[in-house]
Amino acid sequence: MQLKYVIGLVAILAILLFSTFRFFKTEDYDSVPVDDQTKVSHYEMFCDTENSQASKAFTAAVDFEMQGNAENAIEQYLIAIEHDSLFCDAMDNLGRLYRYLGEYDKAIYWYKKSITILPSNFVAHLNLGVAYQNSGKIDEAITQFEKLIELDTNNAEGYYGLGNLHIKTNSPARAIPFLDKAIAIYENSSSSYLVDALYLKGLACFMVKDYGGAIEVFEKVYPDLENNPQLNYYYGLSFLYSDNKDIDKATQYLKMAERLGYNVTEEIKNKLKKLSSEPEKQ
Repeated sequence: MQLKYVIGLVAILAILLFSTFRFFKTEDYDSVPVDDQTKVSHYEMFCDTENSQASKAFTAAVDFEMQGNAENAIEQYLIAIEHDSLFCDAMDNLGRLYRYLGEYDKAIYWYKKSITILPSNFVAHLNLGVAYQNSGKIDEAITQFEKLIELDTNNAEGYYGLGNLHIKTNSPARAIPFLDKAIAIYENSSSSYLVDALYLKGLACFMVKDYGGAIEVFEKVYPDLENNPQLNYYYGLSFLYSDNKDIDKATQYLKMAERLGYNVTEEIKNKLKKLSSEPEKQ
């Protein structure tokens, strides 16, 4: 199995086997889903090895990943690195496995080691930023996403990562310009990640009380995320709080959020009921 093909399988596995929605708490809002999956649009090797034993161990590690056997995959990646101490691709994959296992200190160690070998390694910086974010080291994560923008101003991931982090830290106004950059790049490349970035921008608009802007964005992503309870919840609240209230739509989406398992408070239900019973203004 050629290594260039192997790295493609690893990147695909990262999406198919390990993609999850992470949830974080903001000060004023309930669970906000953010897609934490590694976004890698190209699968070439960065530090291809010429050592046959390292290559063999790397291929074995990928096979174990395909079987869902993380423990043996880690063992084989470590063997690959023993045979080739400059094999940064094995370090990247090792870091990714540790990250998905929640062992962030180990993940951070291997990503940083990979970067010392190849400072321009975009994948390592991206994953290091995510590892820092997941371990609560927000300033360090910001530094990594800023580095991504420095490495490639036309790649959306640095902008997306910063937008995500600013929402996570309850700074939505700071998030919006970065998300706008990511959205423009995703649109130009017809990326499937456009929906993620738009959704985050909708949340940011809601958080800064730009309910009209939130409605506009949520409308774009709703066909793709109609079964997302949080989207229905914030979409409904946007219609409820907007200057141009639409109580019918607010009720529709909030009821859908509740059917999908979201907790709609009695306070909101009572507000809807009160507004629904008021006569329309002429």
